Amino acid sequence: MFLKFRRQMRLSLHQYMGLVIVTVLLITACQSGVPNSPNLENVRLLSTDCRVVEHAGGETTICGKPQKVVALEPKLLSMMLALDFQPSGYADAGLFNLRQFNNPSKQIPYLGNFVTSQPINLGDRSNPSLETLTLLKPDLILGMKWQENKLLSAIAPTVLIDNTEETWQDNIRILAKALHREDNVQQVIASSQLGVMPGESFSVGGTISWEF
Repeated sequence: MFLKFRRQMRLSLHQYMGLVIVTVLLITACQSGVPNSPNLENVRLLSTDCRVVEHAGGETTICGKPQKVVALEPKLLSMMLALDFQPSGYADAGLFNLRQFNNPSKQIPYLGNFVTSQPINLGDRSNPSLETLTLLKPDLILGMKWQENKLLSAIAPTVLIDNTEETWQDNIRILAKALHREDNVQQVIASSQLGVMPGESFSVGGTISWEF
């Protein structure tokens, strides 16, 4: 009788412990797999704010409004600025012995006067520093087709454009979609109706001039 009682007690204890373990696992799964309502709403908003951008390198999915964007070439910087977007990182035609463009007007040729941020120097556009890019953690990388590198898209969503003047309007539309600045692009393109050709300067709003 005593042995039978001990056996029943042991069985009951095992069942209790098993129930406790299962309960803990279920609670953990619910907390990690089913977020509270605000988080679910955030996920829902994020998914509806994603867009697929077709570009010279293929297709890239971008969600929300990028905050930290890098330009790997002066032409791209020009388009960014025309769309009223400041760079977080920049690569130019030459190497500079500085980490950050803390005085863009003197350090960045032609376009520096319009740069109000202090972008990180990514080195030469032909061989931008992947290490610096990784440390910067950009939301979006803008590059040229000839700069295509799978390592770039491993760091952040990457959008590439062709280096042809004939397609500059298509290119700036691509960048506008990537940057979530579609409202700005028509104003930029409209300025070209003044008779200014790509590669020349023209004004946006009568105050700033750009070169594509």
